[in-house]
Amino acid sequence: MRKLMIGVCVVALSGCAMFQNVKIDQLRTPENLRKSGTIEKSIPQIQQALYDYGDKCSTTGTPLAVNPSDPRKARFTTYIPGFTRDSAVLLVELNQVGDELTEYQGYTYYLTWKNRLDQILYIMGGGLDCDK
Repeated sequence: MRKLMIGVCVVALSGCAMFQNVKIDQLRTPENLRKSGTIEKSIPQIQQALYDYGDKCSTTGTPLAVNPSDPRKARFTTYIPGFTRDSAVLLVELNQVGDELTEYQGYTYYLTWKNRLDQILYIMGGGLDCDK
């Protein structure tokens, strides 16, 4: 019985190990793409929307990372603790294509994070309902 329990624990832990230490490039795959579309805001307006929501409701976590060499591109990433470093579990890549129009691609490593992706996109669009 003890060997059986040890075997079950090893299998369970090895299954969890494959979900740890996920890099952004591993997250940015077609099978993890959950949603794509446009937001009728510029990158600075999206930054402001995230700030406004954080000020009124609660922080969304890590701030929007704007590409220093191309300010029309940005990324929002959520990490969870991994075994040796943090794992990326949610990624929204933004590409501003007009004065007030930004394309996005939203990725989640776990299907259960799709609701969080929807919430982040709602906030980026200027939503301020704290219960949504």
